Amino acid sequence: MHLDVVVPGQGPVTLSAVVSISFVPALLGALLFAVMGRFTRGSIRTFRVVAAVVLVFSFAKPFTLPSAPVAMIRALLMLHVIAAVAITGVLTTLGRRG
Repeated sequence: MHLDVVVPGQGPVTLSAVVSISFVPALLGALLFAVMGRFTRGSIRTFRVVAAVVLVFSFAKPFTLPSAPVAMIRALLMLHVIAAVAITGVLTTLGRRG
């Protein structure tokens, strides 16, 4: 199965690229959540608010792709939402157990 998407003027966006690009925000989110858990009360709720704000700011990036069709921009926005929900959900679930 071929999962690459070609971005006009920039080449393919591969599954491995999406995973690696999602890893850095996940790592930064984990570090932020750890710090918040140590120094703040209500860290899960506060982290979810911060994550939502970061998600909204991340929506700007897909609109910077030159000549990107609307369907591609919508798909990229949905990928941002899926990654944010997955990362935030995993971190806050593990945070509750710890």
